[in-house]
Amino acid sequence: MNPRVGRRRRSRRLRPPRVSRLEGYLAQLKRADKLDFASWGGFAQNFAGRRIPFENAAYSTYWNRAAGESLHIPTFATGAAGPYLPATAIKGSLRTGMLFAHWRDGMLQDALARVRGERVPRRPAEMAVPGTTFKGDWSEKTFFLEPEVRRSIRWPEAFNRARIFEAVNVYAAGLLALQRQYASWAGLGLLDRSLDELEQWLGGARQRGSCLLSLGWGAGLPAKSSWLDATNRDYRQILEQFEIYNRALASNLPFPKTRRIVFLNNKPATLPGWAELSVDG
Repeated sequence: MNPRVGRRRRSRRLRPPRVSRLEGYLAQLKRADKLDFASWGGFAQNFAGRRIPFENAAYSTYWNRAAGESLHIPTFATGAAGPYLPATAIKGSLRTGMLFAHWRDGMLQDALARVRGERVPRRPAEMAVPGTTFKGDWSEKTFFLEPEVRRSIRWPEAFNRARIFEAVNVYAAGLLALQRQYASWAGLGLLDRSLDELEQWLGGARQRGSCLLSLGWGAGLPAKSSWLDATNRDYRQILEQFEIYNRALASNLPFPKTRRIVFLNNKPATLPGWAELSVDG
């Protein structure tokens, strides 16, 4: 007699199909705020739409410790023909330089008076690989250079391209001096050497009839403010009317107390966002 006969056969459990490794990673992606680079970041980069490698292996430590919302890397706008530079980025830098070069006595006090009212006004007053070149058409409206038009809009003098570019270069020189002072305070010797190169670049741009701009997200607050003397009492009183700046001003640290600086070999080395604007012909 077969000993197995009469015994109740054990029921076999149906095992679910094995989940592929890729599906497991995708499941983790849905739950994670950021990629844990040390464990599976390399695998994830194989399926990434764009790859931005670390310049130094030490940066993976900062990546793993950083909050997810701080890890966004802004890139250039891209169209059918590839990356392009929006004209508004250039116009904003030109306007900032023009305003900086033409401040008049009393203008800052007027801005201070406006922000002290019952309602604070909303308006009281990202770069590519180094060496990237953007080309486009330059158009100048000579209509505003006519004497009759200038008198009607109360412009005391004509603003041709040469005067605009020189105003922007004056502003760039002031901004570089401000960044050099910060590098000295923070003991950033490597950044100080990079500022020497930027100042030489500025001198060459002036000789070529072009101008040096600080553009985009990497330029930070100093490049977006037409008033560079953060120690001015009236200027600080204006900023105190805005909650976003109150805490930084109350710390009595240099304002702004931080800068956006590019690290090379895990050391603060250079400033992002600087570009030369030139017009041919």
